[in-house]
Amino acid sequence: MAQRNDLQYIDLSYLIDYSNGNKKFMSDMMEQCIESVMDVIPKLKLNLEQQNWEKLYEESHKFISVIPFAGFGAILSDMQAIEKLSKTYNPEKEKELRNLVLNAIEYCQLALTELLQEYGKIKE
Repeated sequence: MAQRNDLQYIDLSYLIDYSNGNKKFMSDMMEQCIESVMDVIPKLKLNLEQQNWEKLYEESHKFISVIPFAGFGAILSDMQAIEKLSKTYNPEKEKELRNLVLNAIEYCQLALTELLQEYGKIKE
C-alpha cells in the first residue's frame, strides 16, 4: 500500500513501513491512534482553558508518541514546543503557548477526519 498524494493532513508512510503493509496491524494501530486523538483534543482544550500547565505538559508528552503512527508528523514540532513551554511555564510565553495549542487542536480535528477515512478504507 503506497502513500497517496491526495491526503492533505496525514502521512501514513511511517505506519505503512512499520507494519510492512499488514492491514490488520495497520487497522489496529489506526484504531488506537483515533482513540488517542479523540481523547487528547478535549484534554488539550480543557487544560489550556484551566491554565493547568502540568496537565497540558502530560497530555502533550503522551500524545507525541502517537504522532508518527497517526501520520500527524506535520504537528510534531508544535507538540514538542507545547510540551516544552507547558513544562517550563513562563507567563511571558503564554500567548505563544495558547496559539500553539489552538493550532494543534485545529490540525488534529482536520487530520482526524482523514485518519477516520483511511481507517474505513483499511477495514474494507
